[in-house]
Amino acid sequence: FTPVLFRAYHSYTNDIGVGRMRRVAGIDVGGTFTDLLLHEAGPEGGGVRVAKVPTSAANQALGVLAALEEAGIDAAALDLIIHG
Repeated sequence: FTPVLFRAYHSYTNDIGVGRMRRVAGIDVGGTFTDLLLHEAGPEGGGVRVAKVPTSAANQALGVLAALEEAGIDAAALDLIIHG
């Protein structure tokens, strides 16, 4: 999974090749759980956060928002969301 995130992150660069994407979230909504993997890049290195929350069958968006909250990230702070 990490190589896929790296390619997605690396493909969003400016003309001189400096990455602009700092926070990329991969979210998978399943029948039981919604999983989130957040990749953060920075000058001192990066980090990965994960979250697993129950899926909201009536409104899957609620599960996505709950996963973001569980990971401690505001959706407005994300540069890219990859939904699976």
